[in-house]
Amino acid sequence: MSVVDPPDHTRLRKYANKGFTSRALQVFRPQIYRLIQSFVDDLTVEDKCEIDIVADFAKRVPLLAVMTVIGADLAHEPRYRLWIEHLLAIMIGYRTLDDRTLIEYARQQQDFIAAIQQLIHARRAEPREDLITFISSGVVDGGLLSDNEAISVIILLIGAGWETTAKAIPNILHQLLRDPSHWENLVEGRVEAAAVVEEGLRHSPSAAGSYRVTRCDVNVGGVQIPAGSLVFLSLMSAGRDETKYSQADMFDPYRQAKTPLLTFGHGIHYCLGSQLARMEMEAAFECLSKVFPRLSLAPGWEPKYEPSPQFRGLTDLWVKLNS
Repeated sequence: MSVVDPPDHTRLRKYANKGFTSRALQVFRPQIYRLIQSFVDDLTVEDKCEIDIVADFAKRVPLLAVMTVIGADLAHEPRYRLWIEHLLAIMIGYRTLDDRTLIEYARQQQDFIAAIQQLIHARRAEPREDLITFISSGVVDGGLLSDNEAISVIILLIGAGWETTAKAIPNILHQLLRDPSHWENLVEGRVEAAAVVEEGLRHSPSAAGSYRVTRCDVNVGGVQIPAGSLVFLSLMSAGRDETKYSQADMFDPYRQAKTPLLTFGHGIHYCLGSQLARMEMEAAFECLSKVFPRLSLAPGWEPKYEPSPQFRGLTDLWVKLNS
């Protein structure tokens, strides 16, 4: 769905939209909040002084949330994470993989496809209030999606919904904790989690940009780009545009400007799961701030980022839970 144009894109998008209506999101909201609150509470039981937010929280919570929304068995989370990590490796890092690894990763995708197909058939037989039911059983323009179409849409939503949110949570938390007053204000309710998330999405997004093909000759900043050229649109650069945001390089969760974000894209390919991602991140920061009001960066920790042309994410984020 992310790499096709109308009319195919329009048809696929209509089916996917059925899982992201206001009604559907209201069904998912309490489930996601309970899941994240339970996960944060478990961190206190483990009795750790320090944790790596990336490995211990951010890489797990968004995937569990997406699996909850989809209707997958949460006990299979390690399997789903492996499938998605290897799918992204094939798509983005294939140049660094040897042939044997690439073939093994590709074979694993057959297991991923089979698992999603099994869920689709189960939901068509016994519908539930979950995303797979909405997408695979919804009738649009008099017909259903084929199995292959439904599988591709669902895998896209799992992969995109996990990777971007898993990287955005540490990115934003890092900015919050760099200035302890930001975290204190969130804890005390002087700034809302929603405002923190919006500013974080502008200042420190996880999606660096996206590739597009020009449909006609275009001039950008004095550079002539011929029709049919592959271009990379930097969403990070758009978020730091000084003509749109005052002091654009500053993380400011109290920012009053309401300039629309381009973090989730624009137009017909606008991110379908944007409201779900916001919901997950808001729940994460609300729950973390309530349970760990004295959260702080671990002494000596320095930020390092994963090498990726399309995603911006920390390799780790070590924090003291209640310093």
